[in-house]
Order: sequence, then C-alpha cells, then structure tokens
Amino acid sequence: MITPLTSRSNKRKKNKTLILFGICLALLLTCGQVAMAAAAPAGTTPEKEQQAEKTAFTDVASDNPLWPYVHYLVAKGILKGYPDGTFQPAGDVTRAQLAKVLVLAKSIPLAEQTTPTFSDVTAEHWAFREIEAAAKSGLFQGYPAPSAPTPPLPGPRQFQCS
Repeated sequence: MITPLTSRSNKRKKNKTLILFGICLALLLTCGQVAMAAAAPAGTTPEKEQQAEKTAFTDVASDNPLWPYVHYLVAKGILKGYPDGTFQPAGDVTRAQLAKVLVLAKSIPLAEQTTPTFSDVTAEHWAFREIEAAAKSGLFQGYPAPSAPTPPLPGPRQFQCS
C-alpha cells in the first residue's frame, strides 16, 4: 500500500537528495581535466575536445568510473583542472569552485556588479563574478547576518545550507 508522504518526510527526502547531489558534485566537479573519449560529446568544440584528449590526470585512470563524466565536462569547457595535472576526486569543492562550475554548466550570465553581496567575498576574488551570478540566480544564499564573515564551505555543505 502506498501512503502519502508527510511534509516532514518530504523535507528529509529533499535534504538527502541535496546532500547526495552535493556529494556527486564534489566528486565530479573539482575543476579538473581528463583525457580520451572516442567521440566528442554533443555541444563541444573541436578545440575543447582536443584539449580534453591531450590532458590526462595522474590521479584518475581511464578505467575510473568518474572518467567519462570528467572528460565530458572538460570537453564542454566547464572544468579546467589543477596546475599539477591532477583532478583530486577526493578533494573538497569550495564555494567559489562550485559557483564557477554551476554558472558555466547552466550558462548563467556573469554578474557585472562590483559591490559584493557577501561580506567574505571581495570584488578582487578570482570567482567574484561567478559567485555574484550564482547568488543573483538564486543558487547561493547568504547567512542571516550578512556582515559576519564566515569561512569558505565545501560544496556539499553549501548545498545543504542553501
């Protein structure tokens, strides 16, 4: 027998889904590059596909389950990688990295404003425009006391909070 879900169980289910989604993003979107793939994913350019094929991560083998997803995101120009040639699949995703990846993946226009929405992100921050675009589009929210600086959160925690 199917019973209707209560609002509390719906909220738990939503929270679990958001946490799971955040964990998946942490694994897949840590700003890396990967090599390979026989065919270019739809929506890629030949230059991006060539760059993805030329780049191999020292910490993600081609038989790794993450490999096809990482290659796809590199070929689409969403991921670039770490300067040392690693993908760091077990590393945390910072709020800035997550903002950049989501803004690129969703094709959200970059923010043109120069006044920060968040007190802990200055206009000189490397991902300022992406963080502002994510905030403007409703992907990120601040804390109740916007003037209180807070430490950067790993990606999954950011999703849990917003």
